[in-house]
This record gives sequence, C-alpha cells and structure tokens, in this order.
Amino acid sequence: MDNIMIYFSNNLINIMRLLFIIVLILIIILNKTHFWGKGNRLIITGEYELAIDIFREKLKTSPNNADIYCRIAYCYQMLGFSNNAIKNYERALEMNNSLVKVYFYLAVLYAENDVKMALKMIDAGREAQKKSGLMNKISDFERNEILGWVHYKSGEIANSFEFYREAIPSWEKFFKRIGFNRFIERYSQVFYRIGYIYTLMGENDKARNYFNNSIKASPKSAFADLSREELKKLSLENNREETK
Repeated sequence: MDNIMIYFSNNLINIMRLLFIIVLILIIILNKTHFWGKGNRLIITGEYELAIDIFREKLKTSPNNADIYCRIAYCYQMLGFSNNAIKNYERALEMNNSLVKVYFYLAVLYAENDVKMALKMIDAGREAQKKSGLMNKISDFERNEILGWVHYKSGEIANSFEFYREAIPSWEKFFKRIGFNRFIERYSQVFYRIGYIYTLMGENDKARNYFNNSIKASPKSAFADLSREELKKLSLENNREETK
C-alpha cells in the first residue's frame, strides 16, 4: 500500500499534465466542431450573410484555411455576388491548388462574362484531377453539367445539349437516391441550370419541375429568385398559348 501511495505521489504531476493536455485537446475539438457546425447550419437554412460573418471571424485565427475561403465563396455565389465568390475561390486555390471542384465552380462563375477564362478554369481543373486522389475528384455528371453550362454561355448550344443529355440522367438518379434532405440546399443552382436548359430544349414541364426544386432547395438563394423569374415567364407563355 505504501509503495502504491509513493508511486502515485511521484507521478501526480505527470498525471495532472496528461489530464490537462486531454482537456485542452477536447476543448479545441469542440470549438472547431461548434464553428463548422454553426456556419454550416446557417448555410443549410439559407442565412448566407450570417454564415459569411461566422467564417470571416474564423479567418482571424486560421488565415490560411482554404476550406473557409471555399465556404465564404459558396455563400457569395448563392447570394448572387459573383465577383466576391470568384475572389474567395481564387484565394482558396492560392492556399491549395489541388481543389479540383473549385476550378469547375470558377468556370461557372467566369462563364457569365468571360468564357475564355471559364474554359481555362476547366482545363486547369482537368489537370488538377489527374494529380488528385479519389477524395478530391469531381464526378462525371457534375463535370458534364458544368461543361454544358459553359458551352451554352459560349454560344455552342448543340454541344451544350449533348453534355446535358449525358449528365441529366445521372443527376436524376443522384437526386432520387439522396432525396430532399438538408444536403440538397447546395444543389439549388444545379436545379436552376438544368431547368433553364430544359426551357431551351422546349421541355417546359420538366423545366418547371427543376425550377420548383431550386426554390424548394434554397428559397433565399439567388438561384431561387432566378427560378421564380423563369416560372413567371413560362406562366405568361402558357397563358398566351391558351388565348390563341
């Protein structure tokens, strides 16, 4: 018994140090989880401006974290602030140039005003994918949908339709598999783009379905607003057809 007490007394400081380290590690993990959880919850509920504030606050202690810049960029993209989204996605690539999907997200943003730059981003994304591991790749149907949109923006309508005809069946299987859960919010912009392409194809019923899903996925996003505008156009067009 005396030996046990002597051993315990001699090692008490070491035990206390170990407990302190364990507690410190737990605090760090909990704080990190709380930060990501709060920011991501705000994104899911469409509170993009508040999410930006949360992520920007975190940048003060993690200024070189590419994931934070990606989330800020995404929030700006969902708000319709393309220039701010581009700036933050590019900042993320400065931190980590192996982020394959970011190149393709930038391609979508650049396609609005600079198709050449959009195509350059696609080429860069393809090169990055060749060097990346399995966890950092973009799926074929994601890539084809983005390629279809960029080709549409460049005026290559026939090529755009080909990419979408290849991508849409896989997207529909994917959406059917995941259902309308809390993770669907991030696909509001995809719903909008597919809906818009369906209007160009003259398949208005399918277009309406996708526009409605865009609104349902993220009611407060810029893509939901764009979808509402397109639904109004389709409604007016339908009324004109009925009055002929």
